Amino acid sequence: MTRAKGEICGKMSEDLKIDIILIQETHVAANMDKKLKIPGYTLVNSLNHDKHGIATFVTSNIASNCSGLNGNSHAIGIAYGGLSIFNVYKPPGEEWENPVLPHAAHPCIYAGDFNSHSPLWGYRTENRDGESLIRWDEVNDCHLEYDAKQGSTFHSARWGTSTTPDLCFVSCNREGRPLHVTRSVESRFPGSKHSMVVLEIGMRLLCVQNPELPRWNLRKAVWAKFTEEVEKTVSRIPINIPNYERFSRLLFMAAKRSIPRGHRKNYVPCWNAECA
Repeated sequence: MTRAKGEICGKMSEDLKIDIILIQETHVAANMDKKLKIPGYTLVNSLNHDKHGIATFVTSNIASNCSGLNGNSHAIGIAYGGLSIFNVYKPPGEEWENPVLPHAAHPCIYAGDFNSHSPLWGYRTENRDGESLIRWDEVNDCHLEYDAKQGSTFHSARWGTSTTPDLCFVSCNREGRPLHVTRSVESRFPGSKHSMVVLEIGMRLLCVQNPELPRWNLRKAVWAKFTEEVEKTVSRIPINIPNYERFSRLLFMAAKRSIPRGHRKNYVPCWNAECA
């Protein structure tokens, strides 16, 4: 991975507020970890190879809470809190191991470039690698996070095809519910045929942001009091243009004494103290 690509990756990840970066095809030879650099991120685990290779980075502020996990020839893992994340890359000319990927307890995520074909993730046909991956998925009771509407992740100008080798599998709990992950396909990475795939772990709560502007509750206005406050002073203000501001202040002060006002605070819909 060149220095320029590392800087580009760091800038794009910072813009997208990415905490953990999974990179495939680093093309860094063994014992050359010093070439794996992304500004603002720390390398936690890597599997170097001059023709492919994988590396996992995390933001520097959470690096102390992360540790590497044992993998195999196609995957490396990290542990962050109680979550296990495996960075996966299987070169097109190789076959999956048996078992296909390392096993980890729930919650766990397997994401990366699987280079396996199956109609389950948009290919027209299924190859041997796809069959092996599906069997592994069934045995380990994992869930494929895939939505065809999001489009493909790999674009080949040579063959004129668009496919999705970049996948995400998540583990399920005892009730069979998969780890809540939201997957989105972003723009293509500069100098690559792959698009970036962003995973958001956990539920997203919608927070309604209200501008702190004064609002008058005219339904609760005491109009008799408003009229009384205005008539009490308005006769003392001569009718001429210079006194327009005095008249405006009179109306404003009368409104403050007779019409409730305020603004609605920021809130999360359906969220109460018990949920918190």
